[in-house]
Amino acid sequence: MRLVSIQDGKGSAMTRKSSSLLALLCVGVLLVSCSKELKPDRKGVFIASGGKLMELKTVSIDSEFTPEGFAITYFSTEPPKVKLGDFYFILYGDYQVSDLKGYVQKGNRWEIDTSKTGLNTTIETIGMKGEPNMQKCRFTKPLDLGTYALEAQQNGATLYFAFTVSSGY
Repeated sequence: MRLVSIQDGKGSAMTRKSSSLLALLCVGVLLVSCSKELKPDRKGVFIASGGKLMELKTVSIDSEFTPEGFAITYFSTEPPKVKLGDFYFILYGDYQVSDLKGYVQKGNRWEIDTSKTGLNTTIETIGMKGEPNMQKCRFTKPLDLGTYALEAQQNGATLYFAFTVSSGY
């Protein structure tokens, strides 16, 4: 930017115009770089709900066989609750979502709910602007009330992240 002498009548207007353009450019850069989107500060799988992030821990999926020879998969860790329709996932790191399965509580564990099929078709995963290692995972159709496990692959391992969709807390 060239400073112009105040003595010529046009110099003062040009200086103000240049300063105004520079200020406008700085504000524009700040607005673009300051996304209001929630972003975790460490790698992992998170639920974004109500303007807050909650880290999901993996659950261990076990199997047992019925007397008829059918395998029943289940987990025993109580999953966190999210409010119906008010959440999405953020996957930060090398995760690839592969499935979504429904579970039902039976006693002190949650067993696979074979009546809930085709849930993986409701998953939409998109990259997050400016964050090459983050993905946002949403559902194209609202999930019913109940318990689910999001299945993801990471470095050849299958991980499960359980959560319960609730009408309130």
